[in-house]
Amino acid sequence: MSWRAYRSYLGLAYRVWRTQGGAGLVQAVRRRLQSGRSSADWTIPRVPPAGATTFRFQPAATPEVSVLILGREPASLDRCLQSLAAHEESAAVEVMVIVTGADIDTARLQQRGIKIAAPQHSAPPSDTWAAAAADLTGRYVLLLADNMLVTRGWLQAMLATFACHANVGVVVPRVVSEHGRLLAAGVQRTSGIGWAPIGAGGEPFSPEYSYARDVDGCLRGCVFFDAGLFRRVAPALARESLADVGIDAGLSVGVRDAGRRIVYQPAVTMVSSDNAVVRAVDDDGAIASQPCRQERQRSDHVLIIDSCVPTPDRDSGSLRMWNLLQIFQQSGFRVTFSATNLDYLQPYTTRLQSCGVEMLYRPFVRAIESHLREVGQRYSVILLSHPETGETYTKLVRALCPAATLVYDTVDLRYVREEREATLYRSAGLKRSAARRKRAELEIMRQSDITWVVSAVEQDLLKNELPDLRVEVVSNIVEPREAVRGFDGRKDLLFLGNYRHPPNVDAAKHLVADLFPLIKTRLPGVRLFIVGSHAGDNITALASDDVIVTGYVEDLEPYFSQCRVFVAPLRYGAGVKGKLNMGMSYGLPIVGSAVAVEGMDLDDGRDVMVADEPSIFADKVAQVYQDADLWQRLSTAAMSVLQNSYSRAVPKAAIERLKAAGVNGQR
Repeated sequence: MSWRAYRSYLGLAYRVWRTQGGAGLVQAVRRRLQSGRSSADWTIPRVPPAGATTFRFQPAATPEVSVLILGREPASLDRCLQSLAAHEESAAVEVMVIVTGADIDTARLQQRGIKIAAPQHSAPPSDTWAAAAADLTGRYVLLLADNMLVTRGWLQAMLATFACHANVGVVVPRVVSEHGRLLAAGVQRTSGIGWAPIGAGGEPFSPEYSYARDVDGCLRGCVFFDAGLFRRVAPALARESLADVGIDAGLSVGVRDAGRRIVYQPAVTMVSSDNAVVRAVDDDGAIASQPCRQERQRSDHVLIIDSCVPTPDRDSGSLRMWNLLQIFQQSGFRVTFSATNLDYLQPYTTRLQSCGVEMLYRPFVRAIESHLREVGQRYSVILLSHPETGETYTKLVRALCPAATLVYDTVDLRYVREEREATLYRSAGLKRSAARRKRAELEIMRQSDITWVVSAVEQDLLKNELPDLRVEVVSNIVEPREAVRGFDGRKDLLFLGNYRHPPNVDAAKHLVADLFPLIKTRLPGVRLFIVGSHAGDNITALASDDVIVTGYVEDLEPYFSQCRVFVAPLRYGAGVKGKLNMGMSYGLPIVGSAVAVEGMDLDDGRDVMVADEPSIFADKVAQVYQDADLWQRLSTAAMSVLQNSYSRAVPKAAIERLKAAGVNGQR
């Protein structure tokens, strides 16, 4: 670790101690030491043991999914059905078996709620598939060989893939053996080789096999279809096409010819009960002319390194990063993300993987530096978020990935925040620390190709410091709610914050000690809700009969929809305040300090009420709280600002410029 990074971590430890006390510092160190080491359970999900035959299905009136199984051997079929019945989610499915094995007891299956499709000896196989397809009523179809076992969460993850990705025709799962060996993470087709399983024999939970992505083909015997597409391809299927868990090139081409995507989804794991081996398949003349997906796909690949895995339900910086990851994807980038501690943080890591973000984590990636040495040349863009990340990795990226465009995402100008903190507390030590921070941040910017800030105010400030610097504004991304509650039916005040962030701790204390007593004299009976994650003892100690400290709340909607005024008396800070953006999205009028609304395109009296002096702040809170017309004007105006200034259009344009620069070979 460099001296700068070491000093940065010392500063971080000091701030944790100041905001959360000694116990909070101990917990933070423990989290840092444990992160990425034991968070993930690298085991194959449980499947029914051989010989288990207890299953029963209650036919659903309107099933979401129809499961169609080719039944060949009684014991394998029973175990497959047992795996389906073992999970509550299967209550929303209907099950049909195409019977090909002579020893299968069809009457017994029907008694257990299973439909039967028995092929006619004189009819061609295509008639059997077409008849089965016509008889299925689900919106989606899971086509299974009887040697495949589903595992926990299969249905929700499959359905979520159709919701998260556009134009999906087929979803394919991660397929493993009972011994824990990866059989296939989808199928790829390459010139001169043909069709081959991806990752066969590899580690199933390695990052490269653990994120959703487009693939060329699918395996027969474990395919999740859009029902309309299945009916289209069903007549071309033969009964023998599910004889093993092999590659079905014809089916893959049929899906692609229909103009639909084949998406690999590792959130769904299926287990081969007979530990099948998936072998490569040569191209034949009928399909050899179709171009390979690998030859058509874009080369744009971004690596994003941030201080932690984004937790969008806990802090606004994470919400912004979560949205940026999505916009990079929508702009055609392949996206890889790494936290500096290489943490595997659930449920956030798997959520991002399910939406197509490759996540780097221990133990599969030893260190970011070694990763850059091994494969850093594949990245066309590398984005470093937050100053600690920039201090640690800027020189390393420049040395190991010289062709990549380097973007420094400030999130906020930390040195500005620290300068204001030093002024507020009249601390010479904090002033010296802020000066060091400023030198370090400006050096990161000098070495970067592009610097992102969140407001025009910060852009102008940097232009004065470094006139030749390329600075772009990429602010928070928040969309207005379609329907918000009006003035009537609301009451009480709301403050929201992540209390690992020192300005929020200071604001909460200032609010309770200096402002709320004045507000209560103007609004008798009013209550104040202090909401947000990482509330240490210094925040919970603020609670009283009319000050309710909730700590972390999974669903913020009731607070934003039921409180009448959002208060933001920040005394120092920098950047754009996500808490204000969120309040604006719910149409909740804001009374804030000048620091709180800085750089947000909000005008006092039109979009927001601004005050720093305590008695004036209390007056404005009471005015908004009691005046329904003023309340409505502020609500409408703030939502308009949100729609104009904080939509996806601005960051999307900046990301599109990155892509264009990569295509043109410019940095």
